[in-house]
Amino acid sequence: MLGLPCLNTGCGDLPLSGEMVPLGSPGNPEPLELKRDATRWLVLSIAGFVLCAGVNCLAVVGAILCFLSLQATERGLLRDAQTKLKWGKVATLIGCALSLTVIVLAAIAVLRQAG
Repeated sequence: MLGLPCLNTGCGDLPLSGEMVPLGSPGNPEPLELKRDATRWLVLSIAGFVLCAGVNCLAVVGAILCFLSLQATERGLLRDAQTKLKWGKVATLIGCALSLTVIVLAAIAVLRQAG
């Protein structure tokens, strides 16, 4: 593993990014549960982008973060995966909320023009 050498002898290398967490350690989610959540939010992000006719650019950011969360889970970097999944959820929810707001405002404008 690439890393910076420790100044004290015998302590090994420090990882450059992320922190290795034992898979079954207490207080950490199971990898399968984390992977399932990341997959679910990845699908929701892609659906949000497609259903909003490509207007929802934040859904793309959410999808990328959820995909990166899946990769981090497979590598055993559970804290990194949790952080990426959290920000993927935030980006997806904000993007969908903004898209729905635009759709509702556009529908109101059309109804006012028709009436």
